Formats: sequence, C-alpha cells, structure tokens
Amino acid sequence: MVAPAVVSVSGLRQKLHLDFGQADFSVKSCSICRMQYAPGEPKDERTHAAYHAAVLTGIRFQGWQTERVVRHCPGGSRILLVQQADPPAHWRKVREVTKFMEEQLGFAATWIMSVPAPIFLRSSRRVIASCGVRAIWVSRLCARQGIATMLLDAARCSCIPGYIMPKGELAFSNLSEDGMGLASSYSGVEGIIQIYEAG
Repeated sequence: MVAPAVVSVSGLRQKLHLDFGQADFSVKSCSICRMQYAPGEPKDERTHAAYHAAVLTGIRFQGWQTERVVRHCPGGSRILLVQQADPPAHWRKVREVTKFMEEQLGFAATWIMSVPAPIFLRSSRRVIASCGVRAIWVSRLCARQGIATMLLDAARCSCIPGYIMPKGELAFSNLSEDGMGLASSYSGVEGIIQIYEAG
C-alpha cells in the first residue's frame, strides 16, 4: 500500500491518496478540524490528533516578562500589543500565531504579515478608516464567547494613542462568510462594511 502524500499546490496543502482497490481504503474528514486522514494509519492518526488539538485550543502561550497589555479579559486572559521595536521572542510568537491563522483561514503562507502599512482604501467615495483589520481568528473551542469583539475593541482603543475610534472607522479585508457576519454585527449596520485592499 502506498502511503498518502501531502502535495503543495499554490501554497495550499492538499492530501492525495492512491486507490489500488484495497479493501480498507478510506479517508475520513474530521467534522471539527476538517482535516482529512486515514483511520488506522498510525502516522495519520498522530498527525490528526496533534492538528485537532491545535485547532481546538490554539497556540500555547505562557506570556512574557514585559508585555504591553491593552485589555484584560474575563478568566484572566489578556490582549497584548506587539510593536515593531519589541524583542525578537515576541515576533517569533507573532509569526507562529499568524502561520497557524493562515492555515486555518486558508490563506497563502506569510499573507497576513506580508504587506506592512500603509493601507489603501478602495471606495467610490472618500471614507475615514483609522484601522484596517487584515485577519481575525478565534479557535473553534472559544468561538461565540465574544473574543473577536474584544480583539476589535482593543484594536479600536489602542491603534491610535489617545483616540478611541468609532466602530465605523474599522475597515476589513478578505472577509469569509463568518467574517462578514462578525463585521456586520460588530459595526451594527448590516451591509455597510468598509472593505480595504492592501496595496
């Protein structure tokens, strides 16, 4: 039996299987993490278990001695701001998190951090957008707990020092169906969401 291969096509990983008519050929798609794997194949099951756990719980983070906390959240969690001059360890964690987000959201590798500011808005009229949201992700285990809202609130309150921007000054990029729902409910105005295109 030939083991399944993982092939990279345009930055997206796709698992392929060769079917030679074997009796036990089956590929299962996990309903929670959406990974396809071959049950009974030890390597596949280990890979699935690790990926499944990561999807549910996200990236493990112990914290840093020097953190820039922009918001304390229920349960003792917090939202941190990492800036350009912060230590390399902070940026390694940021890259680890964005890599995981890109995999979960189906983005090409390094897409989230590939385009630094400035950000250009595309609109038929001039609009104010003080902050562009390139990507937002919450683990499935923590979905529907207000975490995305807390992240957006923290961005509005800390993006421009001394200024708490109105919700309408946030602009979003590459919205999925869930992202469109979040942007609509967050802004409070369905169908009127600022979309930006990074240039």
